[in-house]
Amino acid sequence: MKHLAPLVGIAGIAWFYVSDWRLPSSPPENPTEADAWVMAKELVRQNLKSPSSADFGSPLKDYQDPSKACASIEPRAWRCKGWVDSQNGFGAMMRTEFEVVVATSDGARWELREFVTK
Repeated sequence: MKHLAPLVGIAGIAWFYVSDWRLPSSPPENPTEADAWVMAKELVRQNLKSPSSADFGSPLKDYQDPSKACASIEPRAWRCKGWVDSQNGFGAMMRTEFEVVVATSDGARWELREFVTK
């Protein structure tokens, strides 16, 4: 049994890489709050001093639910509110609250219409 655990772990990792656990290659026809949340986080990340340090929480810690974080304000446009932990210019981790409006015309190209931090 002891020798079986590493094999199960390796099989799990291999399954993850060969399975279909990746973003769709084509944009969704009808983007949802979850799609808007993914894009909002990416656009916020791009505006940070240290984008690689961005932490928006995870399902195991400080989860931000996309269905609660984003609300449709018009067809194909969402207002998303949340927070991000990231390093400031001095290297200290800081929590910043943000509110953004993201929109898409075709699901492929997204634009940041508003960006406010608190």
